[in-house]
Amino acid sequence: MLLPEAKEGNLWSQTGAAGLSPTWLYVHVDDIAIFGRDVTIFKEEITLEFDIKDIGPADLMLGIKINQFDNVITLDQHYFAESLVHLYGMADCKPADTPLMPNTHLQPATLEDI
Repeated sequence: MLLPEAKEGNLWSQTGAAGLSPTWLYVHVDDIAIFGRDVTIFKEEITLEFDIKDIGPADLMLGIKINQFDNVITLDQHYFAESLVHLYGMADCKPADTPLMPNTHLQPATLEDI
């Protein structure tokens, strides 16, 4: 049985039965992503109730690139940041250094400084 996560209205979890790992279901508009060690049984069960199309492993969700390896999943926001740069016409801008020296340690201002 799927149970909603307390603070996330679009994230549901199913505790694994004896010997099975948990499964999570993330819902965004009309897309779902299923996360877990073995999602095959869950996908079979959900297709009995809903007409779904499995388009394979997720590689991009909400602008975040998902890289899946043997035992590691990494999330990369470079694609999202790059798309924002192009969206706002900033792709041809020249980079600028920050105005402070590297490793500068900031101190809170005192009333005299203000």
